[in-house]
Amino acid sequence: MFNRTFTQDNAMTVVFLISLIDLCFAFIRRNHRRDGMKLITGLTGQLNEQEAQLVQLLHRY
Repeated sequence: MFNRTFTQDNAMTVVFLISLIDLCFAFIRRNHRRDGMKLITGLTGQLNEQEAQLVQLLHRY
């Protein structure tokens, strides 16, 4: 496996697959961020300490 030559076509395929995986993770992070902001805007009234900490954590991202 390690003593085989690594052709340019194989390298392009690896780069494409890694880019695709990175793009998928970016979409997942964006969805989590958007859901967190929806949760924050949905909270009304007086927040208890646990809810306030959650809001602080979500604002960080």
